[in-house]
Amino acid sequence: MTLLMVWTNKPNDPTAINIASDSLLSADDGKGGQISWQYATKIHRLHPTREYFGYCGDSFVALSAIASAVATISNSDHLHKVDEKEAPTVDARAMAIHEHLRHTFPLIPTAWRRPATLLLAGWDSRKECFSVWRLELSDKDVAAPVAIDLTSKRVHCFGSGAASAKSRLSELEKKGVVNTQGIVKALHDVILDGKETSVGGAPQMVMLTKESDVPVGFWWSSDGGKGTRHLFGLPIHLSSKMENVSWREPATFDERPFVPFKRVDA
Repeated sequence: MTLLMVWTNKPNDPTAINIASDSLLSADDGKGGQISWQYATKIHRLHPTREYFGYCGDSFVALSAIASAVATISNSDHLHKVDEKEAPTVDARAMAIHEHLRHTFPLIPTAWRRPATLLLAGWDSRKECFSVWRLELSDKDVAAPVAIDLTSKRVHCFGSGAASAKSRLSELEKKGVVNTQGIVKALHDVILDGKETSVGGAPQMVMLTKESDVPVGFWWSSDGGKGTRHLFGLPIHLSSKMENVSWREPATFDERPFVPFKRVDA
């Protein structure tokens, strides 16, 4: 499973919505144990829109659904439009994706079908509000999408790590500091805690505003070192500044821009 979280930057009149998750994949090794991989991208853009998917649950099912949805939406006659005057609602895209998956999901071999949760989030220019839709895929079918009431709770958590995250968030609520900094710290702490073995890898995140999407990269090290840049779960070894990315320290959410190495000849 995983830990998937979604929240607005403030409870009233929000100007951004955030999606964050861990980066761990785990599966049975066929010998009574488990194998895991700490570099899975679990947040994906619904191109060409500025809406994003986040997922938890079975990766094969979820990633197949996301890839299929991107291909369908990006090549449709209307659903791909991003101009405010012509763009459809987030609701319409969620409903269309469900209709598509409802017919394609049965094509997956029964033995390969396992539960997965998809979230589709973005700014709805038609309704002038942030919108998040949840699609549940089971071993039998794809349930109708459900709108998440962003005002019902400060942070919505999904996946096997949800209980651990909620416990940490409740402590923040007692202190009155349930903000993005504290929420990311909660994700960071659940990952490093080690008690939830299905949560791990670097945090990954995207901030969606009314006008843009801002990927958040983290300086990550599981052993307490200075860390290397990770973006959507993967280490980045390019020398590019990637100025569209907001580079952060996961424990404090402080900004830490990347400074490329410059050779100085003697």
